[in-house]
Amino acid sequence: MTRPDHPALTHLRRDPELAAIAAGTFGFDLDRAGHLEGVRLASGAPLTAVAGDDTGGTFFTCADGSVLYASSDGRAGLVAGSPDEALEILIGRPAAGRPAPAAVLLRQEAGQGPSEELRIAAVLVALHGQPEDHAELRSLRESDPDFHFLLNGFPGSATALAPWAAELDDSDYGPDPHDAYDLTWTALARRQGRTEAARAALVRLLDDTEPRDGHLLAALANEFTALGDLGQAIRARHLHASLQDDPGRRGEALRGQEKGCASGRQTVPGGGSAPSVK
Repeated sequence: MTRPDHPALTHLRRDPELAAIAAGTFGFDLDRAGHLEGVRLASGAPLTAVAGDDTGGTFFTCADGSVLYASSDGRAGLVAGSPDEALEILIGRPAAGRPAPAAVLLRQEAGQGPSEELRIAAVLVALHGQPEDHAELRSLRESDPDFHFLLNGFPGSATALAPWAAELDDSDYGPDPHDAYDLTWTALARRQGRTEAARAALVRLLDDTEPRDGHLLAALANEFTALGDLGQAIRARHLHASLQDDPGRRGEALRGQEKGCASGRQTVPGGGSAPSVK
């Protein structure tokens, strides 16, 4: 199989000095592209090890280009949509002695004058910065009348800084994306064509379901049908049906299984059928 073209990996492979910086500073070492334990996706899709870190963890690319990280203690999860994105995230992560990205952003935006971007940077520093970053934020606000006006309601004490920022973040910028419903992100990945990422996340959710997750099982069945994975859709609907105490509801769930299978297939030339992906 031809390996997908990932510009960041290509640059690292061609430039040993750049590769050494990625390995030593940011924990993305091409020479550690191996994993002691077997790693596989629940969907069975192929994985390719591309780099590792000094903790024994490994970065893999999936068939759709997304990046999975597997730690040495057996945990794994998707961390980026591509190797390029994974490196951007790692480079943005502060190493020992380096300023946090939010503090760097604050300094950059402060040089551009008052703006909504500067306000966002101030909120990020207040939420995630170190005490020295908080001191810098306070100093900037006190030294610039425009910045002072921009941060209305800025607290007078350090202990009130994080609650102030959290309230401002919630009221002005909405809820944390990490708190969103899991199927929101899998549906988005499916619509973007990242089917393997969506399938892997859905299978993981299905594997973790419990008897109280009846509504989730029904939703998972619909999502698998939309992906064209009828085997997993049938599995989800069967589990959903098994949770129904009432025979009528159990029969209704099983009829939903048959309807889902029928709607998930479409006729193709030659009289056969194939999964339909919406």
